[in-house]
Amino acid sequence: MAICIFVGNLPYESTEADLTDYFSRVKASKITLATKFDGRSSGYALVEFEDKEDADTFITRYNGSSFSGRRLEVRLDRKASSSSFRPVEKGKAAASVFVSNIPYSVMKGLDMAGYFAEKVEGVLEGYIYYSKAGKFRPRSKGCGVVRFDTVEHAKECVEKMNETEWLGRTIYCQLDKELR
Repeated sequence: MAICIFVGNLPYESTEADLTDYFSRVKASKITLATKFDGRSSGYALVEFEDKEDADTFITRYNGSSFSGRRLEVRLDRKASSSSFRPVEKGKAAASVFVSNIPYSVMKGLDMAGYFAEKVEGVLEGYIYYSKAGKFRPRSKGCGVVRFDTVEHAKECVEKMNETEWLGRTIYCQLDKELR
């Protein structure tokens, strides 16, 4: 079974070719840059290794290193299995769940995706909607979308997560309009 390593805080301009070049000194079996449904980078990647020793060396070598001016966060993927991760390909629709009443303290789609991935299988990505609250900092609108690899996983999410509590708020989940 492949060992999956999370690489976060990547610049949004990053490409898989950039990562392959930067990580060329290690024996990765696969490097997958996570992208949004429109093809733009999500700011993180998953790197797979067949050997645990190679994975540990990778974490030690690259955690905290600088890549295009950004300090990388490199750790074992919390999902613990790369088989649950499937990047969203540009133009290819994945099942989506609209989530409302998200705590305002949750400011990153990655945090939302991580929370849902702990509860339900098949999470591809999370996206939080923002409003322009001021000059310097956007503000969460308290709603967003979690995208899944299959319709079944999206339906399971609604069944398990609708009207559950997250950081003191009751969240509401419903299938994307296309699936209702």
